Amino acid sequence: MKLTIAILLFLPLSLKAQEFELLSFIRTNYPEAVDSVLTQMALDSLAYASRQDLGYGIDWDYGSFHSSNDGLLKIYHFAGEACGAYCNPFYQSIIAIGDTIDKAYQFQEAEDFDFNIDSIITLIAAKEYLAFGNHSGRPRGVEGVWGQNVVHCSIENGFQIKWSFRSTTSSMVEQESPMSEISYDSEKMTISYSYDWYDQYDNFRNYRVSGVWKFNGAIFEEQEKKVEYDDN
Repeated sequence: MKLTIAILLFLPLSLKAQEFELLSFIRTNYPEAVDSVLTQMALDSLAYASRQDLGYGIDWDYGSFHSSNDGLLKIYHFAGEACGAYCNPFYQSIIAIGDTIDKAYQFQEAEDFDFNIDSIITLIAAKEYLAFGNHSGRPRGVEGVWGQNVVHCSIENGFQIKWSFRSTTSSMVEQESPMSEISYDSEKMTISYSYDWYDQYDNFRNYRVSGVWKFNGAIFEEQEKKVEYDDN
């Protein structure tokens, strides 16, 4: 385990936002870690789709590393793309949780971060965190979607997702620049959001949804929500 931890400390230096073949990437960067927890999980889980369907439009594109400022939560994040009639991204992560006393990391697989992670901030020191990011996709041939994400996670009793929210807009919204945003106020401990969407059963009327989620010390509760139709 000590060897695995030592190798993982160098992972942020090696993960680049570039195309790569996952198995070659692991073996090239970590030849000493063939039997490590990270490599075994990657071989068993992260590369499963590639091994089964390689040549059918499924590829891993890049890896990235993200850490909380106290170093107790680390996310090793891998992203790929699956293409059929059109392409959509897919993601997989390995979570490293550090003990608050000796920082002896425990690893586990996670599928909850189905977006591009941008940052991790501390909500409650050594206990709870918020991960922010963005997503995009093509749910159908005539439509593309994109937006912002936030995930509330805890490491107090092992890693767990407590709440998540995504603000998503669509290319079907008849505006020049459809809005989708999420912002966090650390003093008020609130998350504000807004996004534009459309009602396809009502002459494709555009509307904007906005609201606020507030942390009550344990979970985020919806404090405000407003829907406004654009009838101009």
